[in-house]
Amino acid sequence: MICWVRNKQTLRLDQKPYLLFDHDGFGIPKAARLEDSGPLQHGTSDRGMKLPARDVVLYVKLFAEDWEDYYEKRAELARWFSPFGDAGTLQVTEAGVGIMSGTDGLEISGYAVEGLEYPGSDREGLNQIVPIVLHCANPFWQDINATTVTFSGGGGSDTYTVPAAVPFTVGTSTMRISQVVDYQGDADAYPVIKVYGPITNFVITQKNWNRSPAIKGMKLDLTGTTIGAGDWYEFDLRYGVKTLKDSTGANKIDKLSADSNLATWRLLAGRTNTVSAVGSGITTTTSVQLTWKNAYSGI
Repeated sequence: MICWVRNKQTLRLDQKPYLLFDHDGFGIPKAARLEDSGPLQHGTSDRGMKLPARDVVLYVKLFAEDWEDYYEKRAELARWFSPFGDAGTLQVTEAGVGIMSGTDGLEISGYAVEGLEYPGSDREGLNQIVPIVLHCANPFWQDINATTVTFSGGGGSDTYTVPAAVPFTVGTSTMRISQVVDYQGDADAYPVIKVYGPITNFVITQKNWNRSPAIKGMKLDLTGTTIGAGDWYEFDLRYGVKTLKDSTGANKIDKLSADSNLATWRLLAGRTNTVSAVGSGITTTTSVQLTWKNAYSGI
């Protein structure tokens, strides 16, 4: 199934009166290598790569019963794909196909920027071909549904709850957990991390041992800060956000240590992601939630 979701409403594009019969731009966009060179250097030094924004083209066939219905359908498409207002999300669900095997489908967000002109040359009677161009500033496809891993434990006993087998130790008031996160995307993902108090001196580290030499570990360090019982802090590490707020919405960036990696902390594609969470003064209500969507460069 393929559909367009906007303002919490869904338009199906895999059945009449709007039938998608072809598309472009679902694969990997042309990558740009980042290079520089010294004044006497032969060639260049490669510094990495980035993907540009992508355009996705949907070739949709509009079916109408009569001329009145034809113009009503055109007006409906114009409302769904208006360049004004919020972005929409294209969702593709093909269970068991390619990288979507084991997922509930993939999505990408963008705005319609071209294609709703309805030229007569693209019309056969009352059936109109509509090439809708979506501009997607974020070029990555993502899982429709997020994945969440929860770390919790301690507080007056040696009881604990962790959703996977991991090496860890839990004292009566200390959290010290290390877990390998099963990240499935082929592009890095920037998660949301929610820390529920009480906990003091919380530090979460992404210890990546298989990617060298640039990335040897990333941390978010709240040493010197106490998150009280009933309160929580949220790190939103997604691009365009990069915030740390408490349960009231107050900005808590000033609580982070100077050497924290708020801008770059992420889950790495194709690597072992070992996430460690430590802190003291915890109880059975203390927990840490790591939430992300697997990201893909193309489908």
